[in-house]
Amino acid sequence: MTRSTTDCSSSKIHANQHACRHLCNIEREVKKANRDLTNLLTGMETPLSRLEAVQKKYTELLADMKRLDRENLKSKKRADQVQKEKDQGRSELSKTVSIKEKLEKLCRELTRENKKMKVCVGCTLCFLSPRRG
Repeated sequence: MTRSTTDCSSSKIHANQHACRHLCNIEREVKKANRDLTNLLTGMETPLSRLEAVQKKYTELLADMKRLDRENLKSKKRADQVQKEKDQGRSELSKTVSIKEKLEKLCRELTRENKKMKVCVGCTLCFLSPRRG
């Protein structure tokens, strides 16, 4: 098995374990909420007071759910914005690296041409200068 396959399998296993733990936590919280509600209702005598307690609890849970939905939406928008910024950063980095490579190539070419010119000028000067003898 290659390294990338092992990494992929490992990450899938980790994701599955995380999802399982998350579901177990949710089940635990639901059971606790049901116990709490049952304890609350057993102390009440009239069906009307029980109904009012259930209605109050339902209203609280609905408000919590709406608040969490708003927070979740804000988090998703923020995550999308961060991903967009990350992608823009990578794009800029890629362009910068490309420009740097082109400049380095031009520098090497200019250095080669400069050396040729120095050799050529040196030969011309040697040829043109009067010989002492």
